Amino acid sequence: MLQYILSFIILISVVVFIHEYGHYYFAKKYKVGVTDFSIGFGKELIGFNDKDGTRWKICAIPLGGYVKFFGDSNSASQPVSLSKIDSKDHDKLLTTKPLYQRAIIVSAGPIANFILAIFIFATIFMTVGKDVGIFQLSIPSVRTSNFFFRTSTRSCVANVTRLTNVIIQSPL
Repeated sequence: MLQYILSFIILISVVVFIHEYGHYYFAKKYKVGVTDFSIGFGKELIGFNDKDGTRWKICAIPLGGYVKFFGDSNSASQPVSLSKIDSKDHDKLLTTKPLYQRAIIVSAGPIANFILAIFIFATIFMTVGKDVGIFQLSIPSVRTSNFFFRTSTRSCVANVTRLTNVIIQSPL
């Protein structure tokens, strides 16, 4: 049971990291200040500051994460008043960036998850997956790696009628 819990925590942490890193990457690319990069919520367990002043941390509840941008007053990225921020720091604010840059930063997380899913499925298919055709299963003499063969209509009908027995008896 503990193995399942630890596996889930590791898996969700990787997915959250990729998602949040998508936001972080494009925020840095468009010169938006990032103050926090967190995997998890709640009390900080471990963390460090990088050269740009971003606090990278792992928190106690590993069911999500967030990237806090410079000038955000809360977790919903609501900005503080511009009058409270030095005019020299206005270019670091997410709210002062053009709409297309804000849209890219916000959508980068889900797009990163989509790319991760494609990568995972492609890797599984290339390493574990196996092409199996209906005629390869039902006619052992026709089996050849990664090729599908056309057979006569008569043998197709015979193969379909025996399919359930063949699938149960045939090793994949």
